[in-house]
Amino acid sequence: ERGATFCLPRFFILGEMKCGTTTLYELLLKHPRVLPPKTKEPRFLQTGRFGATTLSRYALEFADAAKRDDAVTFDASPVYLRSPTARFWLARWLPESKLIVLVRDPVQRTYSHWKMGSDWLTSKCSSP
Repeated sequence: ERGATFCLPRFFILGEMKCGTTTLYELLLKHPRVLPPKTKEPRFLQTGRFGATTLSRYALEFADAAKRDDAVTFDASPVYLRSPTARFWLARWLPESKLIVLVRDPVQRTYSHWKMGSDWLTSKCSSP
């Protein structure tokens, strides 16, 4: 577009809260060729946000990767797992991209989510 080179994600990290998506994101950043988007979770294809932006604007999230021939970039928006909009457009725009889906035992995930919320409440309620 207008002579600019864009780079879109080669893969997507999908999942639910407390399933390891942030851990995977941080581990990927240790690789010298992997460059993250400007925003950890761009959520471009999230239902409700999709119509409010453009593909060119989404591509700006990956501008650093577009500057390097050897770079690989990704989108770590776990919400795409349950997004009908994401399923529809990923299959059409980036059919060669890979989807990495992280899941966890539902009981362990629920307990971890509850514990995170409980710890947060305790820290907020016990502050002077």
